[in-house]
Amino acid sequence: MEKSVSELLEISKKDNNKKETLKNETITIKKLLMSKKIKFTGGFGEYFIMSLGLMLLSIITFGLATPYWMYWSLKYFFTRLEIVE
Repeated sequence: MEKSVSELLEISKKDNNKKETLKNETITIKKLLMSKKIKFTGGFGEYFIMSLGLMLLSIITFGLATPYWMYWSLKYFFTRLEIVE
């Protein structure tokens, strides 16, 4: 299973080409996203009440509900983000 130096160089060139292509795609996606505006449509009152309830539930369950509280918080924020044209 030994490979010659030329085979290793060829593999290295292919890997570099893949990395360069991925880097170019990432830059394109970043430019696309940076040209858009992001709007948050959530409200403080709704978040505060639900967060307070989940905090109390976490206290009552001795921390067992804490992972759900974190999950819910992330879900709340990301489902209320909109990309505006």
